[in-house]
Amino acid sequence: MVTSISTAFYDSLFGIHLGNTSINSLEVEALKNVKKKLSDPKQLRECIPSLPTILLGLLVNPKELGASFKNLVNIIEKAPSLAIRILK
Repeated sequence: MVTSISTAFYDSLFGIHLGNTSINSLEVEALKNVKKKLSDPKQLRECIPSLPTILLGLLVNPKELGASFKNLVNIIEKAPSLAIRILK
């Protein structure tokens, strides 16, 4: 079975204009909606949930000078559901 996959939608989304491809009406509408959301900070905040404080601590802490395994454990202990996921 031969499948043809077009990247025209993603090319349009990221501003790459190739003259030899086109997108269908559904893709045009989706592209308009995505660009509208991305251009409005308020709508963007509503679509993308904020990161939990615990996760932010894990992302920043290892990069800090002197971050230790014990510091990371202390952060993970504050979020039991996160600890369970890590242990799995």
